[in-house]
Amino acid sequence: MSAFLNSKLRGEPVAYVANARKLDKGRAMSVCARCHGSDILLGSTDIYRIYEPGRSREGRTNDLSEYFQQTPLEPGRSFPTVEVWADGEPKGIGMLFRSMIESRCYQEAEVRCFDCHNPHDNKQPSEPGILQASKTSNQYCTGCHENLMVEAEFHTHHESGEPGSFCYDCHMPKTLTKLATGVLETTRTHKMSSIPSPANTLRYGMDGSPNACTLCHSEETAQWSADYVQEWFGEISAQSPRGL
Repeated sequence: MSAFLNSKLRGEPVAYVANARKLDKGRAMSVCARCHGSDILLGSTDIYRIYEPGRSREGRTNDLSEYFQQTPLEPGRSFPTVEVWADGEPKGIGMLFRSMIESRCYQEAEVRCFDCHNPHDNKQPSEPGILQASKTSNQYCTGCHENLMVEAEFHTHHESGEPGSFCYDCHMPKTLTKLATGVLETTRTHKMSSIPSPANTLRYGMDGSPNACTLCHSEETAQWSADYVQEWFGEISAQSPRGL
């Protein structure tokens, strides 16, 4: 409101508040990318700095989406915050937004950050329980994947309500690393379409390609996990990293 009044008093164009749910996906997600989409080329940072959400009298589209995937996902990249695992998956905390953009859930559907996060405090849920492995978060996923609602245990091979039975457990494992507190921590990848690949762990090691199975069953080996994936899904071939 103060920015609106100051612009009015100075006779400057006013950027109007826009309802994100009424914007196309690129413009809606640009509001989040302004702070969370940090994996951009150095020469483009000013574009992010001068970005303003909403609409202006000049007809600005305020769309940053052409920069969302600007930095290539180079397997093994070790540059702080925008690191990449050896298998080509986002690794550093600066890749959190990028991991979502890489998701088929984002690319093929209308998934947006504020579906799960309170847009005014991203650490708070948009509705109770959605930011954790829970019935609520499962319901969000089965809103599109309706078939999995009726055959959940057949799909997960884990008892309903137990660890491993929630979508988050396998498809949003904690594979993003951060040192914000000075202590190495992990947080969930937002590549919701990620599929556990113990075969990639066998190929690159846990320090090059962690997978959801072994992260949970830490006492077991990647081979143990790969054998189960083969038995359940008949699919254990390692995926080549991006660009190789």
